Amino acid sequence: MATTSIRSIVWSLFACAVLLLGCGPDLTSIAPTGKTPISELTAEPQPIVVEKPVQKPVQKPVNRRDLLQKIYTSQIGVREATGKNDGPEVEMYLRATNLGKGNPWCAAYVRWCLDSAGVESRVTAWSPTAFNRRNPVYVDRQWIREGRHGDVFTLYYPKLERIGHTGFVDKIYNDGTMMQAVEGNTDGKSRDGDGVYLTFRPVKTIHNISSWIYD
Repeated sequence: MATTSIRSIVWSLFACAVLLLGCGPDLTSIAPTGKTPISELTAEPQPIVVEKPVQKPVQKPVNRRDLLQKIYTSQIGVREATGKNDGPEVEMYLRATNLGKGNPWCAAYVRWCLDSAGVESRVTAWSPTAFNRRNPVYVDRQWIREGRHGDVFTLYYPKLERIGHTGFVDKIYNDGTMMQAVEGNTDGKSRDGDGVYLTFRPVKTIHNISSWIYD
């Protein structure tokens, strides 16, 4: 027993000498099993990285009137293939009203433009349906509000005893007495022309104007 105690004392003295002389392993980094190493307790704290949220680009609301104007003016210059209500673009307009080539297409052109701009309407291939009674602009030669691009006008024909043509208002000028319009199935004057034209009409010749855009 005495020999064992002497050996323990000698080993302890040896360990102290090693520490004093700076030899041997870094005993400060050694800890009993199951405990945190001293080096981890004394290490400098690492900065916490906080990720910034990804900012999505702000989407501006779509201006339906401006979009509609771009669409209907982009069709200026379209012409029928043979002058019989036919051709790729004309037939595309007619399909918007579930009709094929050979049919009058002024109202179909209006419907196709409205659909393309995402504007809901009840316009069919029959031109009288182009007037929106729920949102009138000009009726009985009286302005209810100022006319704007994207409004829809109609023309009345006594021989037909009904509305017989329709198109888009593009601009009102001369103190509300003149209208610049874009219309299909016309030649610039008649209701049975061969294409999409930019036209000019006295407002007094217009039957009514309404809008399918509620703004």
